Amino acid sequence: MKVFGSGLAASPAMEVHGFKAMGDNSNGYLLISDAKDGRKVYIAAAIAGKFASWLARSGYKGSMVMSRLAQLRATAGGFKSYNNAHNAFEHMDIIENLQIGYKIVQPSADNRRGGVYITRIDFAEHAGGDVTPGLYHVDYKAGEKEWALDKDEQPKIRRTNMAVNGLCRHAEVAARDIIPGMVNGAYKDVSGSQGIKDEGFGLFYNPRPLYSAGQQWKTPQQKQVSFDVTANKLGNLILASQKEGRDTQWVIHGDGCHLFRKTLLRLQGQVLDKHTVFFAAPKGSLQTLLPLVRGAGLKLHKDVFKYHPHDWSQPLNRVNPRISKEIKAFGSDYDNAARVASLNVQSSFAMAAGYVGSFALGGFTLGLGELSAGAGGVGMAVKARALRNMLANHANDPTLNPHMHPFKSVNEMNAHVISENGSGASSFLKLAGSLRREYAR
Repeated sequence: MKVFGSGLAASPAMEVHGFKAMGDNSNGYLLISDAKDGRKVYIAAAIAGKFASWLARSGYKGSMVMSRLAQLRATAGGFKSYNNAHNAFEHMDIIENLQIGYKIVQPSADNRRGGVYITRIDFAEHAGGDVTPGLYHVDYKAGEKEWALDKDEQPKIRRTNMAVNGLCRHAEVAARDIIPGMVNGAYKDVSGSQGIKDEGFGLFYNPRPLYSAGQQWKTPQQKQVSFDVTANKLGNLILASQKEGRDTQWVIHGDGCHLFRKTLLRLQGQVLDKHTVFFAAPKGSLQTLLPLVRGAGLKLHKDVFKYHPHDWSQPLNRVNPRISKEIKAFGSDYDNAARVASLNVQSSFAMAAGYVGSFALGGFTLGLGELSAGAGGVGMAVKARALRNMLANHANDPTLNPHMHPFKSVNEMNAHVISENGSGASSFLKLAGSLRREYAR
């Protein structure tokens, strides 16, 4: 079936849902809503056929999507929309399992037609219905053998183990798939793995901008609460817990370091010695963050920080020799951690040098199937998996990204990837799709 022909042809799939494609597509767009009230809604002719084909086989979801598209005439660019951080005219809505990208155009004196122009439709990696920044409880459900997020925001800290997340698609992914392994890795020697499960942990949710189609999008949750307000919320919780005399253990993951740094700057002058902090795959400069931790009297975890060997998302923290000096400034109890940090710098330089030139296209291709015979083929497969893991630092997917698993060894990470994605070859395909959806223009 050919849908959306060269002129006035309407798609049967669109008509089933109460819409017709009207007018010509000389400007590259077709009108799909002729409602009397609100703005006109158009769709790019180049994607209309593919979209109509999806509608034809999607059943009730198609009806819901078309209903929401009709509502764009009134809701486009509103409170629940994603806004392009660099282009005020571009917006995106998450509708069911689709990302709907569009521009809002105002009518002009030169007869430019105003309205909502749908420019892109793609399957969503990011789910709608996320929670706002704040503190939430995460509990282990023994029957289901998984962690679950309580979406009721908490007014105060009530858990021993706490976390601020970094990279994640949304709060439920952070709570279920990313943070539990970090809390357990950092504090199992203190609280015990079973003790952590019994009590659960607190997640201070730090929503990340959505990166999609090569653009940065401000989420509806971020529009409700600014970065400064979020830092204030976190600071108030930390200070209240300090005044209650509650001993608290923190994991700060990835981009969460930026929020934590902002929070400590706002709490300067306060003594926060009831809190212990550990940095999991930290982003932002530890060289500038550690002095703030020391100045606030925070206790530093004996291991200070940890990252996966294939996590190069923040290379300066791996190769900066001054970090070991900042660790040593915490006192003699941290002499060993300072030595480890210094050795990490040396091994990171050596690792980087070893991989230079190793990822030629031929070697990458040989490694894809991981079936090459002989030592040479095995070596290429090992390098291919390393390349996949390093590329996955940019993928917002905990089944692929070692940045989200700092406590896993290289072999444990590779086993995790295969367990979650099937063969090594299929993991490469999934990675390519994930990167395309998030970054391709």
